[in-house]
Amino acid sequence: DQKVFFWVVVIMIMLTIWMIRRLSVRRPGRAWEAIRQDEDAAELMGVPTFKYKMWSFTLGAAVGGAAGVLYGSKNLFVAPEMFTLNVSILILACVVFGGIGNIWGVVLGASILAYLPERIRFISDARQVIFGLVLIIMMNLRPDGLLPRKKREKIEAKRTM
Repeated sequence: DQKVFFWVVVIMIMLTIWMIRRLSVRRPGRAWEAIRQDEDAAELMGVPTFKYKMWSFTLGAAVGGAAGVLYGSKNLFVAPEMFTLNVSILILACVVFGGIGNIWGVVLGASILAYLPERIRFISDARQVIFGLVLIIMMNLRPDGLLPRKKREKIEAKRTM
């Protein structure tokens, strides 16, 4: 049933977003932020970088595995040929287009990049070229994505003023 599957996907997405947001404001989130900024400095400050890197890898693999289970249950068949280079590039483009580090930016970027190619399908020959040009123009106008992540430095600078 399509409605049940839709609601299962929506619930899984919301649970994933809730989990990531809860983790990002606690010790693991601060550790991941420190590791992203400067791994050596984080290690010197006492952050066990190996442990937190393994946790991030494990959580990412778990979310990817859950998405794979949903995808496989929808298609009833999974083969390596289904995941071409174009699919990998599109997924990365969704993250960069929306804004790295902002969950809602990634959701917006994925929504737009899922919708845009279908809207220009009538231009069958030049569709990929136009899609690429839109991405290049967007990255030149907004290099941090549609919804860039808030930088803590700016927030802390405003607090001190």
